[in-house]
Amino acid sequence: MVNRIYGLVPGLLCFCIAAGCNGDGTTVKLAKAGGNLTYKGSPLAGAQVTFMPEKGPLAIGMTDLNGDFKLNSGAIAGCAVGPAKVAIKVDSPEDDAGSVVDLPTPKTPQEVDEHSKKVGEATMAHQKKMSEPKKSLIPKKYKDVATSGLAFTIESDSSKNNFKIDLKD
Repeated sequence: MVNRIYGLVPGLLCFCIAAGCNGDGTTVKLAKAGGNLTYKGSPLAGAQVTFMPEKGPLAIGMTDLNGDFKLNSGAIAGCAVGPAKVAIKVDSPEDDAGSVVDLPTPKTPQEVDEHSKKVGEATMAHQKKMSEPKKSLIPKKYKDVATSGLAFTIESDSSKNNFKIDLKD
């Protein structure tokens, strides 16, 4: 019984945060929101669109192949009603070709040592590549709400929350 109560506490805390309990006794109203993201007039797929409301939790959406996105605040659909600043992040796809080591199964102790060395080298090279900053497909300024210049107001009427965002250089 006690374990069930302790199991509910983190769930209730997450629900409270996602639902918008501000800690000052007020709640935040969420409204469904989304839109379309383009860069130089073309749809931008695989981008993370982040809305940072003045009050309430972050809302994040990922663009599909057409550049369309829907915002979610945690596991709840929507974004906090009111003004919000926006950031966009999209990294170039990494070419991982050649990162897999394809070696024959070692048969002798010497081959085992050689195989282990090659696998270790490939692992280190892959880890180094993954730790390097990824190249962004859009100008760097859009990655931060402070520099993106993007801001919108989420309305209570969800039909007004379809935002068209066209990024430029």
